[in-house]
Amino acid sequence: MKTKNRAEILLKTKAIVERLETFAKYKGETLAELSQSLGYSVSYFVRAKAGQQSFGIDITVLILEHYRDLSPDWLLFGSGSKFRGGVAVEKKEMVIRTEHSKIDKEVKKSMDKAKRIKQMFLKLAADTQSQIDGLSKLS
Repeated sequence: MKTKNRAEILLKTKAIVERLETFAKYKGETLAELSQSLGYSVSYFVRAKAGQQSFGIDITVLILEHYRDLSPDWLLFGSGSKFRGGVAVEKKEMVIRTEHSKIDKEVKKSMDKAKRIKQMFLKLAADTQSQIDGLSKLS
């Protein structure tokens, strides 16, 4: 499918920069830091994000070299996983988050159980002390 005019190219470039910014943020990098790493001015990316500047193959290659795990399909077309190699990395992250969530729930349950046991122990100790006090009065 051929792009018919410059407006369409600029719109597609804008979407690419938005996806790039999302990925950079995920990696803990700002667009300004990324532009500096690539040797481009931040205004280049700002203009592209505003739909005033298009990307060439040179910047695209530099981006993909900088982020070796970035999927070209996702960057350019927004399709599939954002990670090169597909779903595997995302699934691993999802499993880790799920396991972390399960562990958090188990820890909370254990802490709640420990609090209940402590309360029962304190009540038992108080009852025992009360019985001891009662027995000492009988003597």
